[in-house]
Amino acid sequence: MHNDACNNCSNCKIYNKCALVFVGPPGCGKGTQASFLQKDYEFVAFAAGDELRKEIASGSELGLEIKGICDSGGLVSDSVINVMVDNFVAKTSANRLLFDGYPRKVSQAEALDEVFAKDSDWLLEVCYFQISNESIADRILHRFSCAGCGCVYNERTARPRVEGVCDKCGSKEFSKRNDDNEESIMKRLETYRLMTASIIDFYKERGILNIIDASLGFAEVSQQVEKVVKCVLEKLFEERR
Repeated sequence: MHNDACNNCSNCKIYNKCALVFVGPPGCGKGTQASFLQKDYEFVAFAAGDELRKEIASGSELGLEIKGICDSGGLVSDSVINVMVDNFVAKTSANRLLFDGYPRKVSQAEALDEVFAKDSDWLLEVCYFQISNESIADRILHRFSCAGCGCVYNERTARPRVEGVCDKCGSKEFSKRNDDNEESIMKRLETYRLMTASIIDFYKERGILNIIDASLGFAEVSQQVEKVVKCVLEKLFEERR
């Protein structure tokens, strides 16, 4: 594990592409940081939920399979998600990828390793957004989102710049999740902890886990994430020509 960015990148292997994995419980702020990296650092993101919806909308054979699973109330299997990730990496022309919400368990992390093993130019780093359940519950209870584009806000700490108008798309309609109540939140967090605890150890043992103190404000968290990103980019061939 290394909390600090690499201090001697000149001695590291030079890569052509990089991938960041964001790991953290619901409400930890990783989605907000993912949006920041897409805008300011031109990362292309794989968000599992978004990609599932895109695949369904495409009408592909895989999309129809996913739709059938979702319509029946089932959970999309690891094998389906893993195929989507493999396709995403194989088809992309981007050299900066970001995975938000995937992997969530060791079997998925191992599958992601297999994807990147096909191309040794990829450098993988992981950011773990560490925060207490109590802090997350407080955030989620005050969370709401734009009904148009899904941009997330907080009643206490991150309201729209113009009251009642989404900063991103201009919509005036907002919504809250029906299950954003304390009992449901704690249940979701416990499920998350049980599912993902092993993946933290997995990446820690690999020496690519960067701990982000997600209890801090947006600016402070962004500074920590940027420190990791800047070190990663220093290792890329395009940044060192």
